Amino acid sequence: PACVAAVICVGDCNEDGVVGLLDYDTFETCITGPGGGPLPPGCNCYDFDQDGVITLSDFATVQEMFNGQ
Repeated sequence: PACVAAVICVGDCNEDGVVGLLDYDTFETCITGPGGGPLPPGCNCYDFDQDGVITLSDFATVQEMFNGQ
């Protein structure tokens, strides 16, 4: 789904208005797994459940919002 102007969409961490390939590529580098260490710089926006790690739970949110652009 596309994002509406002036609204930041969940998963649109580069804020280009879509949850697309650039967001997915960045997400891949941010995955820590359960019990992973501190989040890498720029990865906080992918921690959707705000548990301090980026896991498959967070990936499910990206997958739901992903529009492939």
